[in-house]
Amino acid sequence: MNRSGVIKMRNLILTAILLASPYVATAHNRVHDEYNQMGMSATGLGEGYKDKLQSDGTYKITANSGPRDDYHFARDMALYHSAEIVTQLGYEYFQVIDAKFKIGVSGLNVIPTGFESVQLVIRPSHTTEAPQDCKAKEPRNCVALSAIKIMSAIRPSLNFPK
Repeated sequence: MNRSGVIKMRNLILTAILLASPYVATAHNRVHDEYNQMGMSATGLGEGYKDKLQSDGTYKITANSGPRDDYHFARDMALYHSAEIVTQLGYEYFQVIDAKFKIGVSGLNVIPTGFESVQLVIRPSHTTEAPQDCKAKEPRNCVALSAIKIMSAIRPSLNFPK
């Protein structure tokens, strides 16, 4: 399969993951590397999450994982941190307005290893309505998700620092 085919397949898989119900990280039983703010990881390779409040009231969430992390670690961190933000603000849901995924595969493994980067633009919400102002290349990536469901599903797979 050529690079274009791999990218299309990856996007199809990630879209399916975004739309899966419940949208959780239950496909694996492994506990991830530590859930930390970016720059706080043991490796110091820019692993972790960060957020930035945008002028329009949305949040840009970025999460990066490293070569020893599970395949979906960056995705799980981005979703979990999104849920943390909106619950702290008193919201039940968040709308994903944009989603970008980048995977840097290393080695010749069947299971990809390397770095994963996920960037979400989210908006806190009180409803389950999908955003009308979707900015993603694939409109199916724009969804509304329950913060409580995301947190309870992903929390068991994260290793929180002590």
